[in-house]
Formats: sequence, C-alpha cells, structure tokens
Amino acid sequence: MDSLDQGASQTTRVLSTKLGLHQSSVSHALKALMEEDLVIKNGKSYRLSNVGIIQKNTLEWMGKTLRCLKDHRDFFLSHDLSGIPPGFQVTIGVVCERREIIENDPVMPNHIH
Repeated sequence: MDSLDQGASQTTRVLSTKLGLHQSSVSHALKALMEEDLVIKNGKSYRLSNVGIIQKNTLEWMGKTLRCLKDHRDFFLSHDLSGIPPGFQVTIGVVCERREIIENDPVMPNHIH
C-alpha cells in the first residue's frame, strides 16, 4: 500500500517495476484491494481510497508502537502508565521515534538531565 500512497495514481506497470513483481501479480493484488474498497481505479491507474489511506496509516502507527514495546519492554513493564490515556497509548510508537533519553543522576537523584 505504500507504493500507492504517492499522491498521484499509478499504473500496474509502474507498480510492478517499483515492487519487483510481475504485472499479473500486481493486478491480482489490486483487484483484492479494490474489493475491500482500499484502492480506486481511474482508467488504467490506481490510487488508495480514503479508507485505504486511513488503514495504511493505522498499520504504520501500529508497527511503530509494537517495535517500541519490543525495544523498551523493561521500561513499560516497570512504569505506571495509568496516566496515559488509551488513545495515546496506542500511538506510543510515534513518541519512541522522537524520544530523548532521560536518566536520573545518581549524585543528584531529583535532578533530571
């Protein structure tokens, strides 16, 4: 779906070149995506539908969140997250991408740097 999220519509030939797949394989995949209303065909070109764009973005955020949980498992297991609303918890992967490491200084435990 990333290949279709370039703004402009794309043909099966362009998509097959980008993906390194046979044009027939791309056509079959596009047909399945159209049946789910994730892709719209306009002439010989295809693009993501609004539903497809939302689903692609949701999957991207979910992947980031799952990677963050895996990479920082000990942190999440040892901290109280009850102050973080559930709507923000599911997007924690975005925070992990742009995080700064904050550690307590053992000499000055109340000073964070």
